Amino acid sequence: MHNWLPALMLCTCALAQDTYYFPCTEQQRGPRSIDGPVLASPDSAWQAHARVQADTYNPHLPHGDCFNTTSLLLKGPGDSSFQPVYVKKPEPYLQGNGLKLVAWSHQGHVLAAELFCFQYASDAGGFSLLLRDAEKKRTWEPDLRAMFSRRFGKECEFTFARVLGFDERDRVLFEADDYYEIGDDTPVPATRCLGHRGIWALDINAEKVSEVPPDKR
Repeated sequence: MHNWLPALMLCTCALAQDTYYFPCTEQQRGPRSIDGPVLASPDSAWQAHARVQADTYNPHLPHGDCFNTTSLLLKGPGDSSFQPVYVKKPEPYLQGNGLKLVAWSHQGHVLAAELFCFQYASDAGGFSLLLRDAEKKRTWEPDLRAMFSRRFGKECEFTFARVLGFDERDRVLFEADDYYEIGDDTPVPATRCLGHRGIWALDINAEKVSEVPPDKR
């Protein structure tokens, strides 16, 4: 999976001050953080929110740059406070990250979110799907590339666009397209699988993806 986003989009996100893109300030000394809105499950048994920290110091990365650490926090039955269940740390070439909570499943308490990883002052970056099964205490990024490859019987490259939520069967709905090299008008032929930008459904238990027909959206 690939996603390459123009720097202009990053600047636009900054204006929203959400948990997608939370940069350091020019005069910042030490870490600062922001909490996203709380998203409750349909039965209100579970609550979740994202927290993003921006800092200019990391002992494992170049000094003076901005780095993000993003956390997913949950509060369930019997909990008195939110507890971190997932932490995304900065990487050498993807020092920025953020998280947007999208929806809870209708049954089973599965949370779907968009994870955003990027490099400051660069076009490099992209989105991916993050899932949290609150009852099973499992957080993971589904291997959508492997699922597409199994479906089409070949190596597939694609661009993950966004998470839409859950359908009535509690499949995760997401938008995706073929992968385009920067500056190209057509996808890479050898790894082209999807054929067009469309909406897909992920069956979590079966680990399979299927396209949603236009009349079913």
